[in-house]
Amino acid sequence: MYREADVIPEDALETRLASLSEGRALRLGYFGRFVERKGLADSLRILATARGRGVDAIYHLIGGGSQREALERLAAELGVAEAVVFEGEVEYGPQLHEKVRTLDALLFTPTEEDTPRMVYDAYAAGLPLLTSDIFFLRRRADRDGASVVFPVGAVERGADALEALAHDRARLEGLAWSAREAGLRHSVDRWFGERLAWTIEAADRNAKRTAASA
Repeated sequence: MYREADVIPEDALETRLASLSEGRALRLGYFGRFVERKGLADSLRILATARGRGVDAIYHLIGGGSQREALERLAAELGVAEAVVFEGEVEYGPQLHEKVRTLDALLFTPTEEDTPRMVYDAYAAGLPLLTSDIFFLRRRADRDGASVVFPVGAVERGADALEALAHDRARLEGLAWSAREAGLRHSVDRWFGERLAWTIEAADRNAKRTAASA
């Protein structure tokens, strides 16, 4: 997992969000394996549908896998090949964190239950989540307040969510700041700190019980 130092600095997030007011394309992203259960075909269909409605968005796919050629063909069939950037694989670490920080939101539409680390790394980059409504992602939406969710496989609903977010940059900005806050909470530094506190608390309780029974 990432450390607190890997979370996007406030000034860097402010700069990225300020650039949205220039009317540039919305930079969506995914980073991970290209396999069917990740739902990338649905993501491409959502992108195509939204762009057909006039939404200016680019989808950056970082990673690789057995589905890449099929995804390249699908992007061409949908007429969005020019709006889908296959970035290739990037080793986990500072280089990936820096690349992800250039995005505006994570578009992730798994078709079955998944618990990807990618979600937390997206938080660390200050990325709002546009995701399908599997249990794990719905729970993250409820607990972290940085997501927009829609039903699994619901391309039109996903396009609705993307279109709404593209036209409501203030909401996108709010979700981005919530994502950064979640990134801080979920950093390994905070996690180890909380684990230490729990351990000390448990030890204190045990010591009190032992003293009371003596």
